[in-house]
Amino acid sequence: MNFFAICFQKSTAWYGCIIRKLTRSQWNHVYIEYESEDWGHNMDLDITPRGVLSLPQGKRGGIVQKYVASDNMVQYAMTEAMKKNFKKLGNRYDWTGLFMGLIRLLIWRVTGKRIMKSIHSKGRMFCSEMVSTVMRDAGIWDGVTPSEASPADVFAFAEKSLDFKKL
Repeated sequence: MNFFAICFQKSTAWYGCIIRKLTRSQWNHVYIEYESEDWGHNMDLDITPRGVLSLPQGKRGGIVQKYVASDNMVQYAMTEAMKKNFKKLGNRYDWTGLFMGLIRLLIWRVTGKRIMKSIHSKGRMFCSEMVSTVMRDAGIWDGVTPSEASPADVFAFAEKSLDFKKL
């Protein structure tokens, strides 16, 4: 794998609009695009309503912004982290965690009170959780708690990181 990009998407789906509004972000989805030597073209490591999947790169609706790995060391670290995390293929999307997370955000926005404990379904993931797990395992984003990361958090990290550059 020689090409890695952290990709941010602004979709037109209703739940995407809610996520953007409550997180005050322009992005509601994040995934990894990588070069697959096995398939001979770029693939997306993505989490869909069906779960974590490795899919042929396809046309996406909405706006997409990409941040590519800046050098060979970052690409190597991401390759090793991807290999480690391919075992997560098939994990289901955490709809309960998303719903409860949005409720937490709504309460915070309305009352100003933060509810610190998140509700997270074991063995299920969010898109930002999957991407931040790979970045943490690559040693790129130390100190991140993947189950607490939002697409906005991943974007803020990629934007200021020297390990990635805007494409």
